[in-house]
Formats: sequence, C-alpha cells, structure tokens
Amino acid sequence: MGEAIRLNKLIAMHGIASRREADRLIQEGEVTVAGKVVTEPGTRVDPEDVHVKVRGRLLPRTTPRPTYVLLHKPLGVVTTDEDPQGRRTVQHLLEDLPVRVEPVGRLDYHTEGVLLLTNDGDLAHRLTHPRFKIPKTYLVKVTGQFTDRKAAALEKGIPLEDGRTLPSEVTIVEAREKNTWVQVTVYEGRNRLVRRMMEFLGHGVLKLKRTAFAGLTLRDLSVGSWRELTPREVEVLKAIARGEEAPEVRLVTPAEAASRAPRRKAAWAQPKDRKERPGPSRPPRDEATPPAGKPERRSPRPATGKAPSPVSRALKGPVRRKSVGKVRGGGKKE
Repeated sequence: MGEAIRLNKLIAMHGIASRREADRLIQEGEVTVAGKVVTEPGTRVDPEDVHVKVRGRLLPRTTPRPTYVLLHKPLGVVTTDEDPQGRRTVQHLLEDLPVRVEPVGRLDYHTEGVLLLTNDGDLAHRLTHPRFKIPKTYLVKVTGQFTDRKAAALEKGIPLEDGRTLPSEVTIVEAREKNTWVQVTVYEGRNRLVRRMMEFLGHGVLKLKRTAFAGLTLRDLSVGSWRELTPREVEVLKAIARGEEAPEVRLVTPAEAASRAPRRKAAWAQPKDRKERPGPSRPPRDEATPPAGKPERRSPRPATGKAPSPVSRALKGPVRRKSVGKVRGGGKKE
C-alpha cells in the first residue's frame, strides 16, 4: 500500500496534463479508477492499489520521480507519441529512459534543435502558456536579402491570420548574395510561427533550428542525443516559469549551428520497416592496364578563385573557426 494522493496531481505527475487540464479531463469523464468513471478532481487514490486510466491509457502503479530531459531533436522526427504515417517520433530516441516524459511544446518535422521533455505537468503548462511569454530562440536561413527594415517590423510585431505577433528580438547574423542567416527570439508558441513570419515578409525558409528554449541551449549536445537537466538548470527553469528574467542567450553563428549536423540522414530518422534502396549502378571499369613507369595522373580541377565560405566549410564537417561578428544588411561586419 502506498500513499493516497489527489487524482489530478497523479495525472500531472505522469506528465499527461497540468493539474488544471487534469481537472477538465476528470470532469469530462475521461478518467476511470478501478474501472469506474470518476468526475471529482479531488478524489484521492492509491496508485499502487488501484488501476487508473486516462482516455483508456493505464497509468503505471509506481509514482514517477520528476524528470526533465533536454533533447537535440533531429530533422525528420515528429514531436508526438505516435505517428499514423509511421515516421520516427521523439519517443523512439528516448527508449533507454526508464521514466515516461512528454514534449513541452512542439517542433515540426522539418525543424531541429532544443526540445524539453518532462513529466512535470504543472511546469510544462506554464512553459507553454502564452501568458508567461517564455523565450524561444531560432537560427533561420531565409531566401534573399533580409533587411534592417524587415527586422524592425518583427521587433514591433506583424499581423498574421491568427493575430498580431508579440515583439521579437532579431539579429542579422550573416548576409549573403542569395540568402541570409537571421537569429530570432519569440515569446509565444503558435504553430509554425517563425516560418509564417518569414513568409509574411516575402522570404522562404531554407533551414530552421531552435538554439535555445527558456534559457536552455544545445551546448555540446549532438544531433539526436539527450541528457537530463542538472538540479541547477531545473531551478532556473522553474524561476523563468514564475516570471523571472531568463539568462541572456549567446549569439549562435551558422558555422556553430551546422558543425554538428549529420552529413546524411541518420538511420533512426527512417521508418523501421523501410527497405533499403539499391544504390546507383556504376559503369564498368576499364580493364586496360596503364603503361609501365609513372602511374596515370588525373588533371587537377580548375581553380574557381573563390574560397569556400565558413558556412560551406562547416556543413562539410568541423573546422577551426574565427570569431564571427554581427552583420547587418550589406554584409559588412560591425
């Protein structure tokens, strides 16, 4: 026999919902105790003695410990428990974690970066509620030239189909001839918000990576890996959820963001039942042996006269980097 606790608290402890949302689930008849529907949120239950189900899902009999996980979500992975299309989910990446945790907010299929998961339903509710204005920082590569005037528009807020956006913080990181890297910090969690803001300003999004969430950054976390938060990080996270100021997020350059990107799509990003496709056939090799003496030498590729950019080098693998200053508009370092 264990200790009896309130039903809404038990549901929140398993990360399914906040206590307020758990109250609604109970009142709507979505929760059963020992096979009977319970509609009183204050009902006390012993999770080790009775079966508790939420929307038909049986809760574990043991009371879980509060767990906070930081995941570097890869591209090609969905932020759901199950996917009807058979795509990989973030839960596949956490199979070794003994405690069930749920994502705090979402990152879409084509976005990578910081994703927090927890079974602390109350904290998850505060971190996703628009009233608390939790900061989220993205590094986005857009088509064309992104000007200071457009940055100023985002900093004031722009009208979208679901309402005007809150003021954002915008820094032009690197301006190139055909595209621009921009760092954007938003304080709301609307669906596909950064992509829609850029599209409203006339820019297509080529790459999108969330580099920080509520003061948490990727640091040395490689693509697809995860770790539990330290006690100090949990304290800071709860302080931010109470409305205290978040730590300042350091500017992330495209080279730093790309240095950990995989060169090809990883195996865990593919459906499990997908068959391996055969590679392209190679032309038959010339069986003629070269004449005796010096080996045959291929003519070198003609020099283009252009040195590869830091972003291009970083996409091919880690490089020794120089510090990159902030760039505005025409591409001149300030």
